[in-house]
Amino acid sequence: MQTKVQKQERIQELERFVKDQKGMVFVDVQGIKVKEITVLRNSLKQMGAKMTIVKKTLFQKALEGAGKELNLKGFQGQIAAIFAFEDLLPALKEAKAFGKKQQMFQVKGGYFEGEFQTALRMLEIADIPSRQELLSGLAESLAAPMSKLTTVLQGNIKGLLRVLANAKT
Repeated sequence: MQTKVQKQERIQELERFVKDQKGMVFVDVQGIKVKEITVLRNSLKQMGAKMTIVKKTLFQKALEGAGKELNLKGFQGQIAAIFAFEDLLPALKEAKAFGKKQQMFQVKGGYFEGEFQTALRMLEIADIPSRQELLSGLAESLAAPMSKLTTVLQGNIKGLLRVLANAKT
């Protein structure tokens, strides 16, 4: 059981996380083994995100203290919050992939671009290609016409060489 001072410190820590985040994902971790959660935490840490298991009442106070309007009473189960401090998409994709492996792990909702999003909307956002994937697709589509042009230009030279080779014999 936490003392009042410990609870207040926890609320202040959560408020800091809420203010510094670029996005949040709320997940249900009830029934998931600690070892599996630790693996997820470590992979999220490498992406610039932090996952913390929170009591709904303390987190509600932290959200109110940070000026966020969100009611957590509708969430069932043990809630964990994933705070993305750099980019939400990689952390959200990791949470979605983990949810495919662990049936009990579910995305419950999230906070993206200043608005609360439902679980379904957060899973749709997870399907958005990352910035790196979009840039590589753009480079590929820009390079395709140049590649085709070189093939066409080489074709004319090959044709000329064939005609010259046939004329020689």
